[in-house]
Amino acid sequence: MEEIIKIVEELRGTNSTNDKISILKKNDSNVLLQKVLSYTYNPFKKYGMSEKTLETDVPYNEPSFDIFELLDILANSNINDSLRGKTNSFLTSIKFKNIKEMELYKGMLIKDLKLGCNVSTINKVWKDLIPEFNVQLANSYFKEKEGFLKGRTFILSTKLDGNRLVIIKRNGIIEFYTRQGKLMEGLVEIEADVKLLLDNMVYDGELIAENIDNLPSDELFRVTMTKARKDGIKTGLIFNCFDMLPLEEFEKGKSKEGCLTRKTKLKELLDSLDLKYIVNVENLYVGDDESKIMKWLNWAKSNNLEGIMLQIADAVYECKRTKTTLKIKKFQDADLKVLDIIEGTGKNVGKLGAITVQFEVEGKLYTCDCGSGFSDDERSLYYNNKELLLDKIVTIGFFEISQNSKTKEYGLRFPTWKGIIRHDKTEISMC
Repeated sequence: MEEIIKIVEELRGTNSTNDKISILKKNDSNVLLQKVLSYTYNPFKKYGMSEKTLETDVPYNEPSFDIFELLDILANSNINDSLRGKTNSFLTSIKFKNIKEMELYKGMLIKDLKLGCNVSTINKVWKDLIPEFNVQLANSYFKEKEGFLKGRTFILSTKLDGNRLVIIKRNGIIEFYTRQGKLMEGLVEIEADVKLLLDNMVYDGELIAENIDNLPSDELFRVTMTKARKDGIKTGLIFNCFDMLPLEEFEKGKSKEGCLTRKTKLKELLDSLDLKYIVNVENLYVGDDESKIMKWLNWAKSNNLEGIMLQIADAVYECKRTKTTLKIKKFQDADLKVLDIIEGTGKNVGKLGAITVQFEVEGKLYTCDCGSGFSDDERSLYYNNKELLLDKIVTIGFFEISQNSKTKEYGLRFPTWKGIIRHDKTEISMC
């Protein structure tokens, strides 16, 4: 494993995605590296371990298996104290031989080698090496051509601004996943409710903090992220469920039933149960009257909500970004990468004047500067602590994407800082 450890350390040593891809390509014939990455990041291999359950100060017993045999045992078993003991004893045996190798194995067990790159990046080097955990993602309504809804029944619902959460209930075992496929632990209140739901199903929705103080959407989002990122037990969060489908169909990447059928069944299920921490996202409108779209969008704005969602009634659930699910907002938001922090002028000398952000248009990357929306305190904070923003994904509001008639370069009209750092995202998202 010495060569694997060196490659892992090399990957950790750069923040550049292109450099990481080059490192992986340089080692593209390394079968053991492929095996390590596959076992670590395959979202459907579950080992039931976390950093808190892994110990190395336990009695040493010479193991009768290697790391891959151990991972296979864990992936095909219900985790219990005996298996935890065997795992910790295995790590202890490695500790006496090579501390770096032990740390590598711990990363494999908790499914995070801290490489700073995602599954998509790895699969660019080895196509389909790792199955990707994907959820259905929305496009922007305003990007669609006029008349695309003609004669089609659609569903309108409230656009939720929280932490995307997918609940998988498999043979009675409950697991919570972020949109990137990372396990989330500590949702004990919601888990108690999930025990009453149908088995071998996937429940998709948004995790949002209880809005006791009737906060507007942006403030509630900050509270939600604080609670969701808390270590250990997480309380005061509500799972707003907007879809469900059989686990088998989710793993294949597409449902059999249409959206309205799925939503109707979901509502009937949740209405039949006395749940406290799981709520149904109700339909605002079902029909083909396009005039209802602006009516409900204005309603959302007047109620301090970000916007509404539109879904085609007969569309299946697909584990990818789809044009059958659309976000509708008057002022668009995008999650962009911060590349630079620029010092201000005048009263903002020695403070942040603007940030350079990277955005995407038709698969190509462009940059623009955003200097609006920052408070004086934020300008001082981020200029003196640049690491809080650099290379982070942040939410920027803008009116539209524009193109320079001479240079053909793209830019954002009226880019505005929204005060949100997306710790739950690692990639640019224009929708």
